Amino acid sequence: MKTFTRIASIRGAIGTLIALLIQASISFAADTTTVRRISQAPTINDLVSAMQAPDSSAAVFRGMTRITTFKQFLPRDGEPLSEKTSVFLGYDDTHFYAAFLCFDREPELIRANLVNRDNLPFDNESIALHLDPFRDGKRMYGFQCNALGVQTEGFYTEGTGWDLAFNALWQSEGRLTPQGYAVLISVPFKSLRYSADEVQTWGIFLYRAVARRSEQAFFPHRTLKIQSRMQQEGILLGLERLPTGQNIQIIPYAAARSAQYLDANHKDASGQPKPEFATIPFEASAGVDVKTVLGGNLVLDATFNPDFSQVESDQPQITTNQRFEVFFPERRPFFLENASFFDTPINTVFSRRIANPQVGARLTGKVGEYSIGALVADDRAPALRNPALNGARAWSGAARVNRDLVLNSGEGAAGVGASSIGAVYTGRLLANSFNHVGGFDTRLQVSDNWVLTGQALGSYSRGLNATETSLGGALNVQANYNDANLTFFGGYDDRSPKFRTETGFVRRTDIRNLYQVTNYRFRPENSILSDWGGDVITELTWDYAGTQLDAIYTAQAVCNFIAQTSLQVNYTRRYEALRPQDSYAVQATVGFWQESVGASITSNILKQANFFVSINTGTGINYEPSGGKPLELTNSTDMNTTLSLRFFPELTIDNTYFYFTQSDRASRNTIFTNHIFRSRWNYQATRELSLRAIVQYTELAADSRYSLLESRKNLNADILLTYLVNPGTALHLGYNNNFQNYDPTLTWTREGLLRSQSQYLRDSWQVFVKVSYLLGL
Repeated sequence: MKTFTRIASIRGAIGTLIALLIQASISFAADTTTVRRISQAPTINDLVSAMQAPDSSAAVFRGMTRITTFKQFLPRDGEPLSEKTSVFLGYDDTHFYAAFLCFDREPELIRANLVNRDNLPFDNESIALHLDPFRDGKRMYGFQCNALGVQTEGFYTEGTGWDLAFNALWQSEGRLTPQGYAVLISVPFKSLRYSADEVQTWGIFLYRAVARRSEQAFFPHRTLKIQSRMQQEGILLGLERLPTGQNIQIIPYAAARSAQYLDANHKDASGQPKPEFATIPFEASAGVDVKTVLGGNLVLDATFNPDFSQVESDQPQITTNQRFEVFFPERRPFFLENASFFDTPINTVFSRRIANPQVGARLTGKVGEYSIGALVADDRAPALRNPALNGARAWSGAARVNRDLVLNSGEGAAGVGASSIGAVYTGRLLANSFNHVGGFDTRLQVSDNWVLTGQALGSYSRGLNATETSLGGALNVQANYNDANLTFFGGYDDRSPKFRTETGFVRRTDIRNLYQVTNYRFRPENSILSDWGGDVITELTWDYAGTQLDAIYTAQAVCNFIAQTSLQVNYTRRYEALRPQDSYAVQATVGFWQESVGASITSNILKQANFFVSINTGTGINYEPSGGKPLELTNSTDMNTTLSLRFFPELTIDNTYFYFTQSDRASRNTIFTNHIFRSRWNYQATRELSLRAIVQYTELAADSRYSLLESRKNLNADILLTYLVNPGTALHLGYNNNFQNYDPTLTWTREGLLRSQSQYLRDSWQVFVKVSYLLGL
């Protein structure tokens, strides 16, 4: 009886919480715009003509709705945009149109580069159309262009942010004019998901950035004083009898390659290491992706022998002397679209865990008040790494459902759907092993400025050939406050020692972690400063036994200038403890206090070049000492620099350099030095055709007296010719060469292949071609 009473009490408390949430949610009058159905689609020439006579009646062409009231979000919240802007909205039986006339008193200073799709430079002038077809305040589409019409798009989720990996089919044209620039956006209704209602009410934002002045402006006005972005969206009326017919996309692909690589793990008949080269004279593959829209708001994606190849290389990161796994974002097409449907405070779906799938399926979309996502895929990689599995495949799956707690509050108010409650399940099965994870999460927007989030998870696991199972749990609670000057973010993380998520990304378990970040910004008027202020960051971590593992205290000062230039200085004091299970070099828990000071500067003030430089110096820990040496504090310095050059609109040169070194504090001898240099050259002949070359050099020089790290050098050259019509139709032709400082004799030592001080051996090369074509039904 006590159990049932306790359950009833819990249910009552949850019901009360939801009721209070609904009562506390904000509902305020929003800008309402009525859009009209037009009989003839606008053209870019119409926009150019309208710019030449902006005040004439001819400017309001084809009966489209005109909008001119753009107000700044940054840097001067609420002030009018410094440059005149007119946007015309309309739709027909197949498309939604947004025509932007962006006037500029200094047209010669407009920054517009011809670059790859989805690679708009941050300092380019740009415009955007944001649409929330369900007007639930949860998600919206974003379509952005620079002055030349180069496209990028994203999918925004309240509380998570922009998913820029999202791809859609839409059209855009842009043209520079003596008065500024004009851009026409045409979005097919087939590329959007919306309800089947005959009369539609959508949410909308229009955006323009005058990047050289750091200005970002919206219609309707989006203010810093309210944390929720979508709570401030405008209401779009007038959409009627939109198409709801069949929408099927079929994307077959074919790829072929010729390659050679050094098999360092090859063994001879007696089982002794015998590295040798393996050659692939010709290898071909083909597959197909199918996308079907169900009822206008659900999307079913299925794939056979999917195109999981990664054409673009990962950005470089320092992986030397790191205690925990380094995160590399997903780049493969199938996993990218609608990935935000699986986002939760604790990362339970990290698709790079699925390395070599053959089949996969995904269902995402919205049904009434519920957002749903489901994913399943196989993985052949474990059997390739472990022959004892006899070809067994791992199967990974995920299911996610999220319910809006507060729905639209009528035509006279903004749609408020920023609060929600959800559930997630993930699983991975391989031979006799399994990992199941499930739990609940919530996001509660309790006022204009406060948002509370939380998630509780449980895991049930068994390893390969194990007889025992394990149970684990994880908890995350967060509070976030935001207004025009003050930002606070704080929370608590709990990961039990036996918590496992084989489909997700969790760096550490066996922790209890408290953290907070407080930022305060002054926003002076009539100043070259956009804002300035300070940040205070603290983090405290213990394990389940009560041992303090980390204590981090950081203070930093920040100055942001209106010409896209910022300066930051910081000081960090950190305590870090390592237990025997954390390091082979300790027999009992040992802790170290570390200190560092740093500074960074970034600037886009020049039209032809922008740069970023960050440097930190102080003390650190050598996590891999040699020869039984104990862990000790070291002198440590790291630097990160980027320099982008754009001397011509068609050519972009991005250069990145990482430097990381540690030295012994007593002798001043260098323990290791890590250099990474990467130069990426992209020539965009047209919006579809590009030629890209990347050269990356990596060097790690380690002193064996102090470190177990292996000295090595690597040089990689990568050339890619791309003809990209749209995200589904593309031709890629690539060539890759990799060199390492292996001794040409391929001599095997206890440490691995013998390395040379000055010679390089080409250990792999590859030539490939890949073509895909989108068929729409």
